[in-house]
Parts: sequence; structure tokens; C-alpha cells
Amino acid sequence: MPFVNVSGENIHYLLSGDQGPGLVLIHGSGSSHAAWPVEILTLPGVRVAALDLPGHGKSEGAARKSVDEYARVVAGAIEAMGLARAYVCGHSLGGAVALSLALAKPAWLAGIILVGSGARLRVNPLILEAITQNFEQALDLMDPFLFAPGADPELVKGARLVAEAAGPEVLLTDFSACDRFDVMARVGEIQIPCLVVTADKDQLTPAKYGRYLAAGIPGAQLVEIAGAGHVMMMEKPVEVARALAGFIR
Repeated sequence: MPFVNVSGENIHYLLSGDQGPGLVLIHGSGSSHAAWPVEILTLPGVRVAALDLPGHGKSEGAARKSVDEYARVVAGAIEAMGLARAYVCGHSLGGAVALSLALAKPAWLAGIILVGSGARLRVNPLILEAITQNFEQALDLMDPFLFAPGADPELVKGARLVAEAAGPEVLLTDFSACDRFDVMARVGEIQIPCLVVTADKDQLTPAKYGRYLAAGIPGAQLVEIAGAGHVMMMEKPVEVARALAGFIR
């Protein structure tokens, strides 16, 4: 499995495709590259790299305490991979990382895709407290917020297994980084192509978060996925993949 070294840490990524524009996928809190379905990992005519953030999945290092710190690692990984004119697609926390990169304006960044994310990502204090006191109970609390009602139980089980593998310390660090993230006053500074993908059943980052981003980022496109919750790319992979492919092309 491929790795790149960023400041002494081996960062894991899953790569598919060998030509076309680069698309770098950044997962959400307590997750990994496993969050991305095959429909997105194998977009035709696109070179797709799904990263594991530090301390997640197969990557070395510790989870970072801020979104900006994650963004610096991601930038280093993309430069080490040699992806010129790359798009960054982030889910939730990953979307915050993409926004941070867009504001930092690296020369290689062709555009950003924000999936189930927001310019501000406050986390319910009850969830933060539950993670520190009873991790399994915290996951029980989170499950209904991740998926739309009636979601495939196997999807719910799979997402939970990934979160359990990450552990409470990583999840708490990620959520705390999200809770401190706020670029609401700066989204108008973003001057690169942007696609915002929201879902009508998302309870963690409701569709209004995506509409705010689309209204505030000049020229941004908005796609709303019907019948999906927060992890919309898992519940509606074909629809989300279609939106990504259309934007990149």
C-alpha cells in the first residue's frame, strides 16, 4: 500500500487511476479512507487518492488538534505525491480541511468539493462529554445522526467499526478541532471552483450549512442529495459520484 512521508510521518493513501485530473479525498472525524465507496474511488478519467489523516487508518502520527494542522499535512502529502492541479474533496472535518486549503491558496489546488460540511462546525457538548465518559454510549448516540432513517444496517455497522478502530482519543481530538473551526467571515475570499454537496436528511451538518457555503463562495455550485444523511457518499454513492464527476469535467 502506498505511503508518502510528511515531516517524518508515513501518510497512507489509496490510489486508483493513472491519468486525468487529481482528486484527493479527505475523510471526516474518526474515519479513514474506508469512508469512500468504490463509485467515487474509481471515477472514470480521474486520478483518485483517498488519504488517511495522521493517526487514522493506516497513517502514522497522532490526530491533530486543529483543522489548519491537518491542512498542512494534507498539503505536504499532495505535494509529495506530485499531484499538480488537484481537486480536494472533503467530508465533514475533511471539508473544513479543504476550506482551509482554499484560503491558504496553494498553487496546485484546482478546486474544492465540500461534502456534508460547513464554514462552522460546532459539536454538541453532550457528544464531547459522552466520548470521554463512555465511548460505546457515545457511538450509540451518534449513529442516528450519521445516517438517514431506514439506512442499510450494514452501512451503519461498517461506519461504527471504523470509529471504534480510531478510538475515543482520536474522535475527541477531531471533534474538538471541528468545534473550534470557524471561517464564516472568510468564505467570500475563496476564488477557485467549488462544489457543495448536501443531503436533506443530514442532522449533523444540515442542508442550510451547505446553502450558506454555496451562497458565500463566489461561483460555487450546489447539489442536494435526497434521502441521505450525513455520510451521504455511503448511502447514495452513485448520486454523489455523479455530482463529483460532473464538476471535475
